Amino acid sequence: MFVGLLKAVKSGDAARAAELQQRLLALGRVYAIGRHASAVIKGLKCSLSLLGICSDVMAEPLTCFAPPERARVRAVLAELGLLPPNEPAAGDRQLEPPDRERDG
Repeated sequence: MFVGLLKAVKSGDAARAAELQQRLLALGRVYAIGRHASAVIKGLKCSLSLLGICSDVMAEPLTCFAPPERARVRAVLAELGLLPPNEPAAGDRQLEPPDRERDG
């Protein structure tokens, strides 16, 4: 989206630039999911995980989003056409770090 926005601006395509700017603003909603300042990094890591780019495992003391927040991030990505709306995303399996103890 960023590359497309730059190309639209450089070529003078104001309509396309405005469309992409609105999509980027909508994508920014993933940074507001959660209650703490860590919501920005959690939103980013969760998005990248759902897209299959990396794990959403966070360095301690942070933890990744719980399933309800993860579902909200997934909904934003699906709404923007970055994920199929009704299919599992690449990162729907949350990866656990190998050296952390698990609860239970």
